[in-house]
Amino acid sequence: MTVSRIKRETGEAMADLKNFSHGARPAMCGWVGGTPRSGQTAKMARGRVLSWAAAGKQSKVWREKLERDFRLSVEDMGGADAVREAFKGCKALGLHLVFTFGTCDRAKFGTEHTSRPDADNLQKVVLDVAKKAGLFGGRDDAAVSRVDASKVWGALPGLAWSLTALTPQGAGGTGHVVERGVAELPEWMVD
Repeated sequence: MTVSRIKRETGEAMADLKNFSHGARPAMCGWVGGTPRSGQTAKMARGRVLSWAAAGKQSKVWREKLERDFRLSVEDMGGADAVREAFKGCKALGLHLVFTFGTCDRAKFGTEHTSRPDADNLQKVVLDVAKKAGLFGGRDDAAVSRVDASKVWGALPGLAWSLTALTPQGAGGTGHVVERGVAELPEWMVD
C-alpha cells in the first residue's frame, strides 16, 4: 500500500491524530488495516441483556491483527525496554483512536459511523490487546487516563492510533515515533 493512498483514503483519520495531541508529537502511532470488531456481543430482549456471546472468528482475527501490529510497533521502538524508557517519568498516557469502516459511497467518506459496533466496545478491545502487546511499556491500561475514540466511514477499513505522554517525560524519554504500515511519516509529524 502506498503512502499517498493511505493519505488520500485515511487523511481525515490521520489528521485528527494531530488535534488530539494539541500539536505535540505522539510517542507512538500507527495504522492497522482491517474491519474493526468488538469483543463480545450482547443478546438483548426488551432493552435488557439476556446473555453475552463470545467473540466470533472475525473478532479473533481483528485481535490478532492488532496484537501483531502493536508488537511490531514495540519492536520498531527498540523493544519493551525502549518503550519503558520512552515513557519514563510519564504518569499518564493518552490514546487516540480513529476507527474507519469501509464503504464504496464516496459521499460518506469522513462522516460519522453511527451503527454497531459501539465505540466503547471497540476501545476496550484495543486497550486489552495493547496492554498484552506491551504498548504501554509494561504498565496496566489504567495508565491511559485519556482515550478519544471516533468511528468514521472511509474507503479503507482499519484503525489509526496514537499514544501520547500526557505528563512530562523523564530525562531518558526520547519521544520516538513509530508508525506501522506507512513507509514515511505524515507531513505534520516531521520536525
